[in-house]
Amino acid sequence: MVVRMLHYKIKPGKLDEYLSHFSKVAERTAGLEGLTFFELMRDLKDPNTLLIAQVFEDEAALERYAEVGPDEKYTETVMPLIEEFGLAMTYEVSEAKPLF
Repeated sequence: MVVRMLHYKIKPGKLDEYLSHFSKVAERTAGLEGLTFFELMRDLKDPNTLLIAQVFEDEAALERYAEVGPDEKYTETVMPLIEEFGLAMTYEVSEAKPLF
């Protein structure tokens, strides 16, 4: 399994514009083979701070996502909307089990 997490802050007044672009990526990747979890979460205290968590079955699924997910146009469009990045990590894990 491959887990990818992105944590960043959107510039004030740009959240709706960012979410509009993000929703298009979410639509394109919905049901993608091997993408088992894909969520955009917002900070409770600062709604402009976002966390994306994605879980892929394997590296091949991550590569498929790269082919249909955010493209160069998306990146060029959303990067000016982002104020700062806090985290960008990709982990390879053997399994995930509930804690309780």
